[in-house]
Amino acid sequence: MCDMKSTHTQQRRLRPHDNFLPPGVSIKVILTQPTSLTSVSVYLDLTLGSYPLGLLPGATVLMQGLERKVSRSGKVYLRSVSTTYIRVLSPPTEISDSGHPAPPLVLFRQLSGLPSSQRAVCSVTCVLSVTLSWDCSMCCSTFSQGLCERSPLCTSQSGVFRANACVKAEDGSGEVQLYLQDDAVCLLLAMPNSLWEALKRQVLARGKLTVRTRGRSELPSEEHSEDFLMDHVSLLMSRPAVSRPLVVTFRQTGISGARASAAQLTRFTRGDRDYVTRVPPPPTLTCLHLQEVEPRDLCCLIRERQSCAS
Repeated sequence: MCDMKSTHTQQRRLRPHDNFLPPGVSIKVILTQPTSLTSVSVYLDLTLGSYPLGLLPGATVLMQGLERKVSRSGKVYLRSVSTTYIRVLSPPTEISDSGHPAPPLVLFRQLSGLPSSQRAVCSVTCVLSVTLSWDCSMCCSTFSQGLCERSPLCTSQSGVFRANACVKAEDGSGEVQLYLQDDAVCLLLAMPNSLWEALKRQVLARGKLTVRTRGRSELPSEEHSEDFLMDHVSLLMSRPAVSRPLVVTFRQTGISGARASAAQLTRFTRGDRDYVTRVPPPPTLTCLHLQEVEPRDLCCLIRERQSCAS
């Protein structure tokens, strides 16, 4: 938290034993707003005052009397001056892998449509599609067997592996459609790295592989196609190990108004009667980070989610 207003509160002058850093050293602090994750760089001159105790990653702070500066590249940053006041409001909270405070835990039924990052404890109900492909590192065309499909026009001999998946997930309050990519797909399918690398090599022989299912409405079949690689990926998608508790950090991409306009007529049968109603599609989320959750941590996360929801 940052306040640009000036203040008459001055920090005491730095004494030699107040600081553990060498004389004349400045530090760079990145302040992030928890709601939008927008950030700004703040350069603190420690010759003007001692290092604030508790100024650690994840802490909530108040800074007043900062000077606004513009770099040569046109970027805005802040710099401390002699009247700068710094106060730590709360100690560090849980930190995500990116170094930012972990986004708030929410329920799927509480989604507001805002593009800010959020977290949810959920489980995958079904995998709708998985696409594995190799793209040319120069022109992004399909890359297979060591060559770009645009060869000889494109002389690239290296490709980039891509993985994309679309799943349905629920957290007990609602269902969403979640899009994942790359490492998150490997974690979703619960594959060890050795098998994931072997799967990459198999896909390289053809360049691209897409497997789609009809979700929970698809009945299991004992028939197998002649495409063994497609059968293998289909088996990975339908394994019970996929439906396990996961913590997903996501950003909502759908808009409530668009969802309402995209509602489709759906027919339900109950006994000898048919019912037709409009069912809006589930919210669409883009996965930013996916992680396993230990059983002992799951209870803590559920309690935290309940406290946020109440």
